[in-house]
Amino acid sequence: MTTKIRKKKGVEVFKIEQNTITLKEVHFVQSSMRLYFNAQHKLIKLKPLERAYFDFMCEEMNVRNQFELSPSFRKKFMAFCDKVMGKAFKRSERAFQNYENHIEKLGLIFKVPDKPTLWYVNPKHVFKETETKRSELLKLLGEQSAFHPNIRRAILDVPDSEVKPTQKLIVLGMPEEWIEDFD
Repeated sequence: MTTKIRKKKGVEVFKIEQNTITLKEVHFVQSSMRLYFNAQHKLIKLKPLERAYFDFMCEEMNVRNQFELSPSFRKKFMAFCDKVMGKAFKRSERAFQNYENHIEKLGLIFKVPDKPTLWYVNPKHVFKETETKRSELLKLLGEQSAFHPNIRRAILDVPDSEVKPTQKLIVLGMPEEWIEDFD
């Protein structure tokens, strides 16, 4: 993945001390994401460092909610933690793999089909672009869900085991051209 250039907006902050006005320009990152209310029940299950790691995934994801999960990705976050926390930070790369497993189990991230190191941050819960693009991506993922159970489980709002065909659909069967796709 390429390094992003973060656009920053500046504002002036003033302070009056000892009858002197001091000016300091402060910059704010403008890139952002939307966090949807339907994520709270999952985010509350994350430990503080897991949540920080998930937020880092969100920050690093591209406009399609994808990020590359690799040893270099983990090391980048570990270097950030080391810089911010200093000696208080002692975690192994294995610890981060455990965090990833937990975050995946909660359905906050899932693998991109046929791409071993590429992952999605679940657009059901978090998205970086417009509502229209989010709807388009969720529709695409819904279409892929028949062939990729990990996608289906991540975007469903009920357990996967509850998704069953009705008796009418079972009797109706599948169109011949669909059956060929399954062979």
